[in-house]
Amino acid sequence: MALSWKDYCEIADALNEAYPDKALTDMKNEELIQLVKSLADFDDPNEPDETVLSAIWNRWVYVAYPEG
Repeated sequence: MALSWKDYCEIADALNEAYPDKALTDMKNEELIQLVKSLADFDDPNEPDETVLSAIWNRWVYVAYPEG
């Protein structure tokens, strides 16, 4: 299944699995975009907007730090 920007929960879960030790504080949007595009299952030629990036980042934080 190919991921697209609208699949923010699945993307965040895949990022957490691929980069479990990645520091999420102070992450720039450009870095997040590159990490998403590096996922093997990601296939979307479009560029994301701020809302999508925020949703991915927030979900990733939620998954990475469930006790927080």
